[in-house]
Amino acid sequence: MKAPRVASDRAPKAGRQARPPEARTRILDVLKQSASAMGPAAVATAVGMNAPAVAYHLAKLVSSGEAVKSGKSSATRYSAV
Repeated sequence: MKAPRVASDRAPKAGRQARPPEARTRILDVLKQSASAMGPAAVATAVGMNAPAVAYHLAKLVSSGEAVKSGKSSATRYSAV
């Protein structure tokens, strides 16, 4: 069984550019304004979202090259590129 696709994962229609969701833009803005790398819980608090949603968007930002992940497990931190 295939997992359902969310709107942000769909390819744009012909002639349209893909836009990142507003939440991803807010997360990236928080990372850019931070003086140091942030943990996912701190990012979630800063943008007013739940941790699983923030983790999803952080993974997308890392895979697109807009953010960098460092550390492992509870020491994971993210920063904007």
